[in-house]
Amino acid sequence: MYICVSNTSNRIEIEIGKTYEIFEHEHPKCTWVKIPDGNTSVGYKTIQAYLSDFKSISNLRDEKIDDILKNPLK
Repeated sequence: MYICVSNTSNRIEIEIGKTYEIFEHEHPKCTWVKIPDGNTSVGYKTIQAYLSDFKSISNLRDEKIDDILKNPLK
């Protein structure tokens, strides 16, 4: 899962702070984003957005842990 960290794509379907499933895209700067949609037979739709708008939850967690280890509370 990936968390939306910015919305430079200006897509109304995505919200900063929400998690999304993303898929590979033929363009290195873009990605496919899976958006829940009960009106489709598969229960979701896909949109294109900038890959830079998303960060892996595990990578984000690792960065936060590293920051805490570098700057422990006194």
